[in-house]
Amino acid sequence: MTNTDEKYVKALEEELQASFEREKKLSNENLSFAGFVGKKIKKTGLYKNIISNPDSKAGKMIRAPRTLVRMLRHPEVRKELSQKKTVKSEFEFEFLDQHLLEPWMIDFEERKKIALDAIKNGKKLALYYVEKPDASTFRYRCYNTFEITKESKKWQAVYFFKKEVDEVEKLLPKASLLVFGRQSGQEKIIGRLTEIAHKNKIKVGLDIDDLVFNLDYLDVVLDTINGNTNRGYWVTYFASVKAMAEGMDFYIATNDFLAGKLKESFNKPCKNIRNSMNKGQLTASEVYLTRKEKSDKFRVGYFSGSPTHAKDFAVAEPGLLKFLQAHEDAELYVVGYMRFSKAMEKLIKAKRIKFLPMMDFRKLQRAMSEVDVNIAPLVVNDFTNCKSELKFFEAAAVETTTIASPTYTFKNAILDGKNGFLAEPDEWYEKLEYLYKHPAENKKIAKVAREYAIENYTGKEFLKEVEEAYDYFAK
Repeated sequence: MTNTDEKYVKALEEELQASFEREKKLSNENLSFAGFVGKKIKKTGLYKNIISNPDSKAGKMIRAPRTLVRMLRHPEVRKELSQKKTVKSEFEFEFLDQHLLEPWMIDFEERKKIALDAIKNGKKLALYYVEKPDASTFRYRCYNTFEITKESKKWQAVYFFKKEVDEVEKLLPKASLLVFGRQSGQEKIIGRLTEIAHKNKIKVGLDIDDLVFNLDYLDVVLDTINGNTNRGYWVTYFASVKAMAEGMDFYIATNDFLAGKLKESFNKPCKNIRNSMNKGQLTASEVYLTRKEKSDKFRVGYFSGSPTHAKDFAVAEPGLLKFLQAHEDAELYVVGYMRFSKAMEKLIKAKRIKFLPMMDFRKLQRAMSEVDVNIAPLVVNDFTNCKSELKFFEAAAVETTTIASPTYTFKNAILDGKNGFLAEPDEWYEKLEYLYKHPAENKKIAKVAREYAIENYTGKEFLKEVEEAYDYFAK
């Protein structure tokens, strides 16, 4: 087995181990991970398949977002497990199917223990409350800080959900900070928790990653995302977030531009904690990076496909269309769903535009690793200037070069021509053409981008930013 194969299997085993630990309470306590993987999985030939052919049916099965569940459903594995009665019921399979490999689905008692152990060991507790988890804002803003503060000597962030609010009230007096994630319609619970925190002289803050707290910006947001048909919903959402924000003592933002808008609206302290990559995302990136191969096609990737990004995509479409028409070996890969112009529709019929389904955040790293350039076009305005640069650093993690619109965060992260490219509306063709004609330079830029991303959006630098923000608010 090659070093690449060994690294791939090691990453897979780590992922399975983490999944098993999270879900083992749903199976018989006698179920052994070593026995389960070592005997059941290897016996079915899945490991052999992933090494010899990662794109085989078995290979794709083992790499899927709900890997362990699909293994359990493999006929040979299921047969042996059922004979030993190690899985209790079909209901448990349904539960696993919903939550497997979402690393934030940690049992409440385990999260509570992490919080109490941190306090016992002299660490301060930053208690995060959100209505429910998701793979986007919650992952970046709550789970990633929870994970990185496990390495801190001073702080531990731990998150809790609406269904656990009664227990949160009991734990709250032991905390040093209470932080609410972005949410709406939770005024009563937020008010109650804020009151308890203030009675215990604990400062309360809002962690927010979007310009959705000031109705003065409603029209620019709706115009950007084509959201006017749901105006009533957005008015209610903005009003709810604004009401929550007004009761806070401080704010945590993702960048200085957004922090400025918060200070402008509420005139209270604000610190930045940038979006980041967690260990699972980094592991996936490292694995897919080792398997990165040059295609005979020049692949452009767009990883924000949805009707809400139609105006953003339109910024790059003329230049992109010209580029695709000029090069028959060029293809566009789109994750999600987009409505295209008639000219682009012709390329879809010619199979020059390929659609990929929405996917798990680790599989997204694989998709990014398989293109030659990642494009991140945006309409530049106050709303998009508040957006994070995550589309840049996630692609950089798998050594894929990004061309992005010059929003505030992209301009601060991307040194044009050094670790990526910035493109005005009339420059997209030029930048794409340059990367097409200079593959060696593309590769060099992508390597620089990865170094920058690892240094600034993971590990010690990320932890330092978290600790400094917490220290400032807790003083």
